[in-house]
Amino acid sequence: MSQQVLRALEPAALELSLRAVQDVEGERRQLHRQWKQRLERVRYESERAERQYQAVDPDNRLVARTLEARWEESLRNERHLQEEYDRFLQQTPTTLSDADRARIRALSADITTLWHASQTTAADRKEIIRCLVEQVIVHVQPKSEHVDVTIHWHGGFASQHEIVRPVGTFRQLRDYDRLMERIVQLRREGNTFPAIAVQLNKEGFVPPRRKGVFRADTVCTLLLQNGLRDESDHTAIPKPDEWLVPNLARKLKVGPQKIYYWIQRGWIRSRRIVGRYRCLVWADHTEMKRLEKLKTYCTSWALRGHPELTTPRPRCTRK
Repeated sequence: MSQQVLRALEPAALELSLRAVQDVEGERRQLHRQWKQRLERVRYESERAERQYQAVDPDNRLVARTLEARWEESLRNERHLQEEYDRFLQQTPTTLSDADRARIRALSADITTLWHASQTTAADRKEIIRCLVEQVIVHVQPKSEHVDVTIHWHGGFASQHEIVRPVGTFRQLRDYDRLMERIVQLRREGNTFPAIAVQLNKEGFVPPRRKGVFRADTVCTLLLQNGLRDESDHTAIPKPDEWLVPNLARKLKVGPQKIYYWIQRGWIRSRRIVGRYRCLVWADHTEMKRLEKLKTYCTSWALRGHPELTTPRPRCTRK
């Protein structure tokens, strides 16, 4: 929105500079009026104190001395305020100098600098946007990081835009199928995982969340998630009854962190691999039943009386 608003304001730079000059001079005139009002009030107080002193009976010395002191204090206040006003006039004249006008015109021509200046608050930017934009309609494309945006401007004009949003998974990327085809093609050509990652980055593929780059473990994980057997890396190939942590978590309807906690406690059998999730968990049909019971207990303390739930079965191998 900021980019589009700045683009819309570019043709109005000259008009904005003229309006800015008028606004600054108007503010200064207002300040000068306030100063004059303050001076008028202090002069009135001084003149009233003088009249009171002149009207007192000279024989009433106590009252005369009091009124005289009040008059002198009023004169001092008037003199101090006049000195402050004189300094204000030197620093802030009523009209702008030629240098000030040139500086305002330069700033108005560079609206981007004004927009991002530290003196420009978020409230100021929002107010400007409200003056220009009537409505914004956002349509999120399903299974894609691309978003269609329609900006309805005041005056009836509507502009169409497309932006890219961060998504959580690779499958939400619009080019996911093309990405996987490219990975498989590069792997079949004999490229290593690091070499594939470098090539994907060169070709402009971007991981989810719009940050970071492809790495070797990312490529390996994508192959595993899609069930693509890689004969050159046998350790990363799931064996019978082995699960990736996210897949097992979805099967048991728990969070992945709970699976990792069980691994750390030694309550399930796993082995480390090269890849994003770093390990594969073994759980056959019988083990799955034990894990279904294990997930119902929230704390280690509650499991003290059930050692059979925290003891993994010996791993069975199929011929």
